[in-house]
Amino acid sequence: MAGWKGFLPAGKVLPVAIFAVATPCARSSKTQQVEHLTTQLKAPPQFTVLLGPPSSGKTALARHVATQNRLNNTPEFHPLIIDLREVDTSEKGSFLNAFIDDGLIRTAVRNTFWGFMSNVAEVAALGVSANLRDSHPSPQKAATVFRELGSRLKPFSLSHHGERPPVLIIDEANAFKQIDDKATGAFLSFAVRITKQESKMHVIFTSSDSFFENWLKKRINPTHFNTLVVGDLPREEAYKYLLHLVETHPYLSSQNKNRLKSVNFDVPFRITGGRMFFIKQYVEQVHMSGYFEDPMDFEPTLTSCATLEDDFRGKAKTYKKKKL
Repeated sequence: MAGWKGFLPAGKVLPVAIFAVATPCARSSKTQQVEHLTTQLKAPPQFTVLLGPPSSGKTALARHVATQNRLNNTPEFHPLIIDLREVDTSEKGSFLNAFIDDGLIRTAVRNTFWGFMSNVAEVAALGVSANLRDSHPSPQKAATVFRELGSRLKPFSLSHHGERPPVLIIDEANAFKQIDDKATGAFLSFAVRITKQESKMHVIFTSSDSFFENWLKKRINPTHFNTLVVGDLPREEAYKYLLHLVETHPYLSSQNKNRLKSVNFDVPFRITGGRMFFIKQYVEQVHMSGYFEDPMDFEPTLTSCATLEDDFRGKAKTYKKKKL
């Protein structure tokens, strides 16, 4: 599988672990990524956005972790997967149809946890009629569906979910940007409520669009979700992303903006490896400390190499004696 090159937090929204830096000093493994996301899904529900270029492994990572089995061959989690690649974004009501037909009903056949949504009659009772495809779903109708679904789920606890929390995965969620569907707003509100407020279900968005996070921040308070980055952006996409950060940075001086826009992109690309998280850090470091070209002046590189050097030398860790 191509692209298992890193699993990194982007932005400063919620604290998450950093597994690698964009230098030869450190490399992240697929095992670390799987272990981290597995641990996260066993914890109280969160709203997570997995960003990464095509073929970077983000979708495979989310699906692999959410569909794991235990040693006794029982499911570790209760996944509900909606693939927006298969949704006709030009069709009214396409997302709500996909959520119900391709998500809830199809999943209920394979996973008894979702059995309460296993037939169209019960779905219809939630306010969604059989001829929904021929109508324009109102925000109220969509909100009814999501509210009713939320009411069927219980707050996360080991006893309620048998240590198997439900996980909703929306693949290629950047398709929301093209869906002219009033249900989208209701769903985003539902995603925040079901994770942060009611703690009933994990929600994971995957996206190949490096600007999807910015689109989402305009519709959801950024403190309500965290962003994890898998893999490296292609050179052209990384360059566009750098220019976007430079243009939208609220405090970057005109001198630094002009310097970053005119510099040979080989320099920042070599320093950051094309990773969104490090491109952000690079721009921020230029803002704070001035322009630089030496990769060894990049703070994440220095930190990583210093840590590896300590580990290589077997430097002892010292601890202060606890005061009584």
